[in-house]
Amino acid sequence: MSLTTLRERLSAAGLQVSSSGCGTDGRVYPTVCGAPDGRIGIFEIALDASAQLPTLPAGFDLLSQLPGAVRVACP
Repeated sequence: MSLTTLRERLSAAGLQVSSSGCGTDGRVYPTVCGAPDGRIGIFEIALDASAQLPTLPAGFDLLSQLPGAVRVACP
């Protein structure tokens, strides 16, 4: 999915995205047609200082759950 589509899903869930970018999850994948490739979208979500972490839509997780993840330039 494109960053725009992913951003729209977060917005539809009531989350305000302050920035977005591309990354990889840091895992190794075989090069096979149709297989996952480890590319991820990285989003910063605006929260006020007293807010608890929001419930994220299915398919989204905190970046801290992917310790090997790194930001890369978007294609």
